[in-house]
Amino acid sequence: MPASRPIYEFPALPGPIAPSHAPNGSTAPLAHWAGDAANLLSDAFHWPEVPADAPADTPLAMWSGWIPDPDDPSPTFRHASPLTWMPAARAALEQRLLDARRMGLALALRPHARHAISDVPGVLDLARRHEHARVLLDPLAMLTDDMLPRAADHLRRILSDLATLPTILAVVGGAHADLLALIDELVPPHVPLVRPAETAP
Repeated sequence: MPASRPIYEFPALPGPIAPSHAPNGSTAPLAHWAGDAANLLSDAFHWPEVPADAPADTPLAMWSGWIPDPDDPSPTFRHASPLTWMPAARAALEQRLLDARRMGLALALRPHARHAISDVPGVLDLARRHEHARVLLDPLAMLTDDMLPRAADHLRRILSDLATLPTILAVVGGAHADLLALIDELVPPHVPLVRPAETAP
């Protein structure tokens, strides 16, 4: 890992994505994580608040949203209905993004294979249509089960296609050796790495 790359820790609960290695000595959070339960596509959604003591430009980071699977007895962000990719859900996400822009809310969306923004084309479309929205790029979360046998190839494509986008806020990577090696190879050193707290140095 380049010594110049900033490294941040993901909180286990909603809270600041705080630095564990900041070459410039900064203690400011990268973003405020809204938590796994915050769902942009929920009918009951309300905007989480960024703490008042956070720097004014701190983005609110959250999943891009999903429609819960009605057959799932314990619905979580990992289980979504195919309705997530239908026009109504995409229109709802579009409205949320427009609302955030009108509110002057800095937003960073984290893609997931089962969510509204799930793949490389989805991230590229977000960058084209909503330059104000940042991306917390999580390559591992973008892999579907059938992609896992060739995970290294898919991770390389994701990073090759997306890592240099100006809207990328950071790349998420834990203790996955192949992914960390690809981040070193393909992600510019100024782009921060975000790791789960237990894998941070």
